[in-house]
Amino acid sequence: MVTMCSYDIADDKRRAKVADILLSHGCLRLHYSVYAGEINGPTYRSLVKALRSEIGQGKIESVRVWRLSVDAFRNNIHLGDGQDIELIFMNRGMTVIF
Repeated sequence: MVTMCSYDIADDKRRAKVADILLSHGCLRLHYSVYAGEINGPTYRSLVKALRSEIGQGKIESVRVWRLSVDAFRNNIHLGDGQDIELIFMNRGMTVIF
């Protein structure tokens, strides 16, 4: 499974903390506020718990988390500049098969 996360956070400190949480749990930055990684089991539960703790309930900030099969994740269309997702993962030694 691929875990994909995005956020909409106005506060710089909180945004940096959320980014650090995502990176420390094995996510790679795809765009400024979009991350993805092969995260399963205990690591996934730890990620969600850490995000919940940082964001809390009833706040203006928003974090979205998707769990996608590798097939669903790789079935994307890349438009515009920037690296393809496949290259980002391959360059970081991730094991997602495209």
